[in-house]
Amino acid sequence: MMQRSSMQGKLIVIEGIDGSGKRTQWRLLVEKLQAVGVDFPRYKQSMAGKLLKELLLTEDFQKLTPYLATLPYVIDQYLWWREEGKQQMAQGKWIIANRYVTSNVHQIYKLKGRKRNEFGKWFWKFVYQELGLPKPDLVLVLDVVPQVSTKLQETRNKRRDEADKDYAYQVAAYKGYKDMCGQEKNWVLVPCMDKNRLLTRVEINDRIEKILAKKKWLTQ
Repeated sequence: MMQRSSMQGKLIVIEGIDGSGKRTQWRLLVEKLQAVGVDFPRYKQSMAGKLLKELLLTEDFQKLTPYLATLPYVIDQYLWWREEGKQQMAQGKWIIANRYVTSNVHQIYKLKGRKRNEFGKWFWKFVYQELGLPKPDLVLVLDVVPQVSTKLQETRNKRRDEADKDYAYQVAAYKGYKDMCGQEKNWVLVPCMDKNRLLTRVEINDRIEKILAKKKWLTQ
């Protein structure tokens, strides 16, 4: 059984487009590493999360400028960091997050050209420098193509928000995640497909463990 090799606190984020299996891998990793799990947005735990849950079901929210649309997410995560996360990290705990400020790649890639670059620069400076939120030690991006993730969502008995239903939006977000993995050394793609076959949850989790072991964060 794999165990953590470091007692230093770490923040590991599970990312990917809607329907890629983030929640499943998040739960598996939290259990295996006996880590602190945080699931964003915190729809039931914070006022910002409750507000966001309602907003996501409206068409108007998708039309907002990203400068406004990102705020409920960021407020929720800032409150978590101030009230819980900061102390947990100081105590040397590992935190596994299902999504984080990194999910706002979706909002960045709604834009194109100069507007995308301007907003991206503003956003990362805003969350990491001005608000002081911690950069993740590792962002694991589940690489499931939009065609597959969309079909998976359609088979689930789940109320879908407007962003989930917008295929072009999901395609843009997928490109954004892949671009970030090429630009940032702490963003890593986790291949979840074998040609046209989606790997099982166990196979994907094994690949995640190998990434952590390669960093020497895990031992047998």
